Amino acid sequence: MKTLDQIAAALQGYDPKALSASAVNDFLSQLVEPVAATESVGVFTALDRVLAEDVISPISVPPHDNSAMDGFALAGAQLASGTTTLKMVG
Repeated sequence: MKTLDQIAAALQGYDPKALSASAVNDFLSQLVEPVAATESVGVFTALDRVLAEDVISPISVPPHDNSAMDGFALAGAQLASGTTTLKMVG
């Protein structure tokens, strides 16, 4: 596989600020190779590998509604004008 520098050197008049989207796609397609085969391996052997397909849990984790954020966002336009009291739950 070619290196990024080798590909850039082969482009006539290469200017990274002037490439079209099509040229960028052509450029990047030279850096990747399609997956030729897949295999099943154990969890620890899979370290630093790429999944061949999505893994979807058969159960909800966690098994309840959860907001794992440090805050919440509100659509202010949807709140009544004036003072609004919001109920804190949890």
